[in-house]
Amino acid sequence: MRTNYRILIVAILALVWRPLPADRALAQDNEKPVDAPIQTDKKTYKVEVTQRSVKITVNYSYVNRTGGVVILPSCKKPYRPSLEKKVGDRWTLAIDLKEPMCGGQPVRIGPGKTYRDTFKVEAFLPGNNIRPELKVDLKEIEGIYRLVHVLSRQNQPLPLDARVSNEFTLSK
Repeated sequence: MRTNYRILIVAILALVWRPLPADRALAQDNEKPVDAPIQTDKKTYKVEVTQRSVKITVNYSYVNRTGGVVILPSCKKPYRPSLEKKVGDRWTLAIDLKEPMCGGQPVRIGPGKTYRDTFKVEAFLPGNNIRPELKVDLKEIEGIYRLVHVLSRQNQPLPLDARVSNEFTLSK
């Protein structure tokens, strides 16, 4: 009879056990998955390169884990996140995305709610005098990137770790 229970337990464990995805880690204290609050829909994206620019499109979602309302500024449309490239062990600005300084109705993201958007940008190569400008050498466009959003709560910017995406790769 013990053998049957062992087989049953092994069978149940085999059905319910799933490996944790590689982009998620386990917290030490409570064993809940921990990941970036901004998640991209893919781990690798292709960059379209033209003679004077690069075009990038990344779908992403932000989950408000703060316990309060998070504000995303707006000027006719919600502000876009910035794009940073990992160079060595540092993050550097990859595209200079200066948003216009105007006040529109902000996007309010309630506690536990998800905000979805698409980061779609055409960045121009240096020397074209057109904004936004690509801040990464085109020869080094491939690499590891992340999105960093302009999110705040109670008129204070959220800490960096509360407004960054998972790492993803750009390739030609």
